Amino acid sequence: MRAPRHLLPAAVLLLALGCTGAPGGGPAASGPRALGPHALRFPQGAFLAHALGGIDGHTYTNSVEALEHNLALGARFFEVDLSFTADGDLVCFHTGHEKHMGLAQDITETTTAEFLSRRYDGRYTPMTAEDLLRRMAAEPRAYIVTDTKHDFALSLGEVVRLAESIDPALVGRIVPQFYTAEQWEVVAGLEAEHGPFATVIFTLYRTRLDDDGVVEAARTRRIPVVTMSTKRFNPHLVSRLAALGVDSLVHTVNDREQVESYLRQGVRGLYIDFLFPWGPEGPPGPEPEAP
Repeated sequence: MRAPRHLLPAAVLLLALGCTGAPGGGPAASGPRALGPHALRFPQGAFLAHALGGIDGHTYTNSVEALEHNLALGARFFEVDLSFTADGDLVCFHTGHEKHMGLAQDITETTTAEFLSRRYDGRYTPMTAEDLLRRMAAEPRAYIVTDTKHDFALSLGEVVRLAESIDPALVGRIVPQFYTAEQWEVVAGLEAEHGPFATVIFTLYRTRLDDDGVVEAARTRRIPVVTMSTKRFNPHLVSRLAALGVDSLVHTVNDREQVESYLRQGVRGLYIDFLFPWGPEGPPGPEPEAP
């Protein structure tokens, strides 16, 4: 994979920022950078369309059709997988799913033209990140939640560059997910230069921090949202984060009873493949605390 040339100087700066924390994810000696508040708070019972949402029983397509289908269903929050091609272009694709595109090589060894000529599962139209952002520019109520599969600083820097080249206001509708406490510095550096993102999410599936470490990172860095897998979920962590004013999300859940159970246990929203409508009563809220 060739990194985009226009990003190399910025990447060096961002990687340097990302190394300012102490080993093991602790704060830097001068204290960690802290930002907030952000403009967006996910509504109670929010659904984040996973990989742009499912379509026709298919998941992980990150496709034009998935985006259009789930926009029509009323989705506002779209999680998207972002990978680099051999040309250094950022595309909407989850690594490890090359066989679904009929590719015999990794996405990083595939040209952008070849990627765009294929169809996911023979049916669904792939997109570049630029394609997605241009479509989002026409959907002012929609937000992008990034899930970067390669170099974090390069990937997020490229998303910001593309957004600003289309419409600078798009930066305010991007929700970066970061994976380690140190990467928060990369996010903070980009916000300092380009203005705030809609909000930011610390997603736990790559971190080695235990629950105490997650709570401390959220406190010292004013992290507004934490995402955890169903395996990592526990209501005590959700409660501790809520006491700091931090919202919790869970991924990925498609069973309605499970969705409602998580919401009753204090979760703010969930990543979901197949959206369903709430009844007139709306989504359930957290269970009230015992007196």
